[in-house]
Amino acid sequence: MLFWFGLGIGLLGGFFGSGGGILAVALLQKQGLESRRAHATSIAIILPLSLISLIVYWLNGNLPLTQSLPFFVPALLAGAALLKKIPVQLLKLVFAGLILYSGIRLLMR
Repeated sequence: MLFWFGLGIGLLGGFFGSGGGILAVALLQKQGLESRRAHATSIAIILPLSLISLIVYWLNGNLPLTQSLPFFVPALLAGAALLKKIPVQLLKLVFAGLILYSGIRLLMR
């Protein structure tokens, strides 16, 4: 069963960037993992895949590093610091809002 979960996460990540993280969190929570651990584990799953994508985009000349680096470090530090401080209910609400926003945005394209 975990193989199929991994395949689904990989396919979503390939088609939608890091969209596999959304599925990863939901599946990890369904497997009984607490919300914070599910989010942290999802990041651990998606990070290597995102780094590989970053390298491929950069090697093909599609990623201007000078424009993207100013966003990377603050986002990483803020995410790591806030994950411990945000109440679980708020984290779930924000996560649901991001999923809803992403879905609406995809439909409007």
